Amino acid sequence: MGPMESGAPGEPEAISGGTRLVMKGLVGCTVVVVLLGLAMFLLVRPRARAKQAEQREAIRQDLMLIESALGQYRLENRDAWPENLNVLLVPDERGKSLLSPKAPPRDPWGQGYQYAPPTTGEARARIWTLGRDRRAGGEGENTDFSNRDWPAPQ
Repeated sequence: MGPMESGAPGEPEAISGGTRLVMKGLVGCTVVVVLLGLAMFLLVRPRARAKQAEQREAIRQDLMLIESALGQYRLENRDAWPENLNVLLVPDERGKSLLSPKAPPRDPWGQGYQYAPPTTGEARARIWTLGRDRRAGGEGENTDFSNRDWPAPQ
C-alpha cells in the first residue's frame, strides 16, 4: 500500500504532510483576509458617520438660513410667501437680496434646496433636500432632510 491508501475499505485516505501544509496556509490566509476586512470596516464606518453628521449639520444650517430669509421676505411682502426660492436671490431696489445670488445655499451634493409654501392649516413652509440619490426616502447619504425635522427658529 502507498502512503495515500488506507488499509481497510471505507476508511478515509491519510492526508500527506504537503497537503496539510497547504491547508494550514489557506486557513492562515483566510484568517488574515477576514481580520483585514474587519479592520477596514471598523476604520471606515466611524469616518462615514462623521461625514454624515457634518452633512446633516450643513443642511440644518442652510435650512435655517433659508427659513430666516423666508421670514424676512414675508415681513417685506405683507405676509405673502414667495412662489419659489429664486425670489430670495433677486436684489431689491437697494441692491440687496435675502440670500446671496453669488453663493445660493446648496445641499452637500451640489443641488439647490426644494421649497413648498405652507398649505392651509400649516404655519411653516417646507424646505428640503432628497439626499444624494435625489429620490424620496433612503438611508445614509440618501436620507431626505427637511426644515420640519428640527424645531422652528424663534
